[in-house]
Amino acid sequence: MADLHAMCRLQALEVVTENMVETERRVRMSTSHGEGSGAGATGGDGGAGRNVAVTDTPLVLVTKMIEEKKTDINSRVAFLTTVATVSRYRSILQHYLPENPRFSFPSDIAPPQAPTSAEGYSVEEIHLPSCASPVAALRLFVNRLTAWKKEILAVGNNLEQKWWVEPEDPEEAMREHNRTVLTFELAAATAAQRVLMERQKKWNLQELARVERNPQRKTALEEASRILEKCIDEERQQKIESSKAYAWSLWDTASKRVKNKLGPWVSSPDSSHCPEIRALMEKSDEPPSDEAGAGGS
Repeated sequence: MADLHAMCRLQALEVVTENMVETERRVRMSTSHGEGSGAGATGGDGGAGRNVAVTDTPLVLVTKMIEEKKTDINSRVAFLTTVATVSRYRSILQHYLPENPRFSFPSDIAPPQAPTSAEGYSVEEIHLPSCASPVAALRLFVNRLTAWKKEILAVGNNLEQKWWVEPEDPEEAMREHNRTVLTFELAAATAAQRVLMERQKKWNLQELARVERNPQRKTALEEASRILEKCIDEERQQKIESSKAYAWSLWDTASKRVKNKLGPWVSSPDSSHCPEIRALMEKSDEPPSDEAGAGGS
């Protein structure tokens, strides 16, 4: 996070130099007005100094240099922030997703075939266009996905309670906690969006509605298609908002360290700030069980 730290330092320095440039501009205007007042007595323009610009002073040049340096660093900061966010939520998708959800429907809107499990239909078993009421079935499908997302967030809460090492600074502790929550929100939204997009492609509601001749059925398929598209967009927006909030939280950490004259933030070797990563590291360090080594004796 050295680049982010440098960016925050440049931002703070830029504020100082801009204030100094503005002060310099006001001084020059005041001086110009004072000189112009004498000229006004002989017909001169007393407002000659109103638009005095400060374009070539050392302070202005410093401000321009800071802006150029910020532009140079900004792309790296954006890339590294994205990498930090993506690496965390992809780890969650790979290692921590709860069991795939099962779906239940009332008999009057359920798919025509019976589920293969007493726990309900799997995602793959649901063919929405075959349901008597595609819209009602889709709403129940989305409700179950929403509950599944909450299960993912609960996994994050459990991991945090067991593996997170809370920083001494309460403000930074809150930021770290929020970043973990945002990471699991990203993972949950990504997982749900994948399911919805896969079903959208599989069900092909828009095309079925186009060729449907029954007016009521056509309307139902069109509405279901719109609802499905809206749900996908909501998950997409959730990902964008959580990613932005995560980036701002990292920025807040860096700016506070600059303000307190601390160095760049460095992650601990044991990933104590990332409970989901620390749990994986601890698991990989565990010695093999007795059963695993029994066959070699």
